[in-house]
Amino acid sequence: MNNKHMMYAVCTTAALSSSALFFNLEAEAAQPATVNATSLNVRAIPSTSGAIVGKLYKGNTINVLTEQQGWAKIQLNGKDAWISSEYIEKKTSPTNVVSKQATVNASSLNVRSAASTSASIVTNLPRNAKVTVIKENGDWSQIKTSD
Repeated sequence: MNNKHMMYAVCTTAALSSSALFFNLEAEAAQPATVNATSLNVRAIPSTSGAIVGKLYKGNTINVLTEQQGWAKIQLNGKDAWISSEYIEKKTSPTNVVSKQATVNASSLNVRSAASTSASIVTNLPRNAKVTVIKENGDWSQIKTSD
């Protein structure tokens, strides 16, 4: 393979990888919310003059993809649609479930029984110890060690 073809292959691979990354970031960014209006119009565009393409009802759970100027973008029947942000309540989760590898970068790390500096110390990890982060809650992480 000559240099021109090799560069094309590398650029194409990078572009495809970037596209997949952006898609995954958008999918992960969806925030669950609950409809708090008796009946909520779902519109084709973020405007009260937009065509009504559906309805949601009190208690329905939806995923908000993004928000702009008082409107929340959602998916309805596989298509982008808009609802007024005024009539939804976003669910906030105090813990975010994750699964990622981490390395201790402190000289020594106290592992505690709960997310508090007053909680009892379960063990102590040395610098460069490898852990799996299971959940995050503010500045605290629930971890799993190899032991």
